[in-house]
Amino acid sequence: MEVLTCFAVSEAELGVTEIAQMLKMNKSTVFNTLLTLAQCGILVKNPISNKYYPSLFMLRLSHNAVVRSGVRNIFGSYLNTLMQRTRKVCSYVILDRSQVLCVLSTSPEGYPQEESFPGQSTPLYCSSAGKIFLAYMSDDALDAALSMPMTGYTSLTISDPGILRQMLPEIREQGYAIDNMEHTYGMRSVAIPLFDTAHEVHAAICVSSPTTHFSLETIAETARIAEETFRPLQGRL
Repeated sequence: MEVLTCFAVSEAELGVTEIAQMLKMNKSTVFNTLLTLAQCGILVKNPISNKYYPSLFMLRLSHNAVVRSGVRNIFGSYLNTLMQRTRKVCSYVILDRSQVLCVLSTSPEGYPQEESFPGQSTPLYCSSAGKIFLAYMSDDALDAALSMPMTGYTSLTISDPGILRQMLPEIREQGYAIDNMEHTYGMRSVAIPLFDTAHEVHAAICVSSPTTHFSLETIAETARIAEETFRPLQGRL
């Protein structure tokens, strides 16, 4: 399970050495585990790089998990309504340790989902949904999250913990957060919080699109539409 977790936080193929370093495990143990997972069809070995990546079995497994959890029944119709109103990719995103995880997503017919698809994980600091979770974290949790290494994915990535911390009160006040090409060039998104009965952030609802179809001038209106669409669920989860 620890070995599989490495693939959940990395978008790249991983080899024995990388995983051994990530988990501080013996290389022979990692090698045997990878071999077993590949034989079971859970991982696939790239014969050129000799590294591993998740198989389509994992995608089917995640799909079944979403269906059986009832997430699609609860949030699917709301996401579809939001997608129809915005004509953009709309996603239900949860907090997964130091990252956010897209659990459910829908997009207009023929429209590329780009970065937002079920199973896609993104660091907190460079995603609109991630900033939502950061904005409502306890002080201790926030300190821990902002102490994590921050990779500069683009020249617009905000990797300074101090700057991120200063942004959080404004995010809470305006009710939404933005990713302006901070994770991927040419992609922009806005996210709103979805609160549970204890007024804790249960999830984030994210609307994303290529920048050619999503101007900065329409961010606030898109966030308003998302909040309006999901208002019936606010405080009821």
